[in-house]
Amino acid sequence: MSIPYYFKNFGAFVSVGVLFYFFAVGLNWVALDLMEMHAFITPLCIISFLFVLKYFVYLWAQTIVPSFWRYTFSNITLTLIATLAISFAVDSGIASGWLSTAVILAFFMVVRYIVLHRWKVIRRPDTTS
Repeated sequence: MSIPYYFKNFGAFVSVGVLFYFFAVGLNWVALDLMEMHAFITPLCIISFLFVLKYFVYLWAQTIVPSFWRYTFSNITLTLIATLAISFAVDSGIASGWLSTAVILAFFMVVRYIVLHRWKVIRRPDTTS
């Protein structure tokens, strides 16, 4: 019995997401906690850079359809909300840079999949391109 397509696709999406999740947490930890850089600009730059890089890895893994602008528009609000949440958590002293990044990005990974699926960015079984 084979695993249904959507479970395999979600697994690939999560695998790529987890890899970039650890990059984001690590880079934000170094920048925010060790180097004490600005708590809004730094996560925005790091998450944005990884966001673009992740697009190409998702394409390589055949998880999404090749539509950079649809991918970007469907993610931009989520990236800004995640960045604001990380900034708020760090600036208010609720959590450190690594902890706030870890919790907030884990939550948004699931939200991001749902949004990308609704915007038809996630590759479907009948998608050939």
